[in-house]
Amino acid sequence: MDRIYMTCLDCCCESHQAKIAVFLKGEKKHVDELICFLNNQNIDCGRFSDQERLHMEEMAYFDDGFHVSTSGERWSFYELRNYIQTYANTWENDYLLKHSLVRDLLTCDKDICFDDAFYVEMAKQIDSCEDRYYIAGKEISQFFDGIQKLLCNNLKLYWVATEFTDYNSETLRYLNHVPSSLPKQDVSAKITAPDEHNEIVKDISFNGELLARLHLCAGPFSPKQKLIHEFVNYVIMHIDDFIYGIISHKREVQELKEKLFSLTQQPIVRTEEEQRRDKSTMKILLLGSLQTSQSRAKNIFKEHGFTDVELITDWDKIKGYDANNLLKIRNKHDGLLIGPVPHKIKNADIRRSDRAGFFRA
Repeated sequence: MDRIYMTCLDCCCESHQAKIAVFLKGEKKHVDELICFLNNQNIDCGRFSDQERLHMEEMAYFDDGFHVSTSGERWSFYELRNYIQTYANTWENDYLLKHSLVRDLLTCDKDICFDDAFYVEMAKQIDSCEDRYYIAGKEISQFFDGIQKLLCNNLKLYWVATEFTDYNSETLRYLNHVPSSLPKQDVSAKITAPDEHNEIVKDISFNGELLARLHLCAGPFSPKQKLIHEFVNYVIMHIDDFIYGIISHKREVQELKEKLFSLTQQPIVRTEEEQRRDKSTMKILLLGSLQTSQSRAKNIFKEHGFTDVELITDWDKIKGYDANNLLKIRNKHDGLLIGPVPHKIKNADIRRSDRAGFFRA
């Protein structure tokens, strides 16, 4: 796909829903596949009506288009665009390995051995699927779309579907399937109650934890099940730790969010020792005259836990003090106290009502 352009058609503030137009320039034969893929990810989208097309000036330049309805809570505008663009960029990938032994398969019963060239090329294809995950904004559905196409195209399968572990509920849930054009409800029904005679089920586990589950439906030109199992096992061996890392990271982020939320919902209680330690590290500046000695003023600060105190009390020095330097002072001190000062200070007009004596002996 050469270019994707998106613009907002309508926005509802109350529901936070937005209807976005997606226009595509270049290859257009895969647009229906893209729409099916998005719908399978619970992204509501569909073709423009004939009436809408008549009023769209963009259709004079772009080759095709459709609309997407989504919420800002799930996607930002650019995240959605990147998600669609990443999928469109893989349209020319057939995922068929050059050294695929299945391509040269003459009979489904013939024993075939995998060679080194096959394993190397397989590893490269899996790496490209992992790259796609990051390019799409860490979307696991994009990663598994590539893995499923790798399995489906090389093993001549009818379809492949994936269930992925929800890191909150620890249960398997439908993620997506290939080909995307197959009705989602039909595939979901088959993976809920799999037919052991027509369907192969492969678990993806790591450290004894079930991460995902692959459902494969073999076609008439698929190799025998022994070869399918060997092929899938090799793929799982290369992706199980990657998937485990993704789930572990999501759990850590969720735990951190919950911890931060709990901290904001309850008052922060600090011990006297913590408060005393904080005060001892604070740097305080007092600007103004005193009606007591500087030693007495510092003792009062010390009684309250403040040991690092600077006093500027000379009347002439205060009078020539530039008020514009207060911002610089705040950058160097943790606290600033202003006591009695002259009526006029450089670059400031401090009224009598603004002045206060802080220490009186």
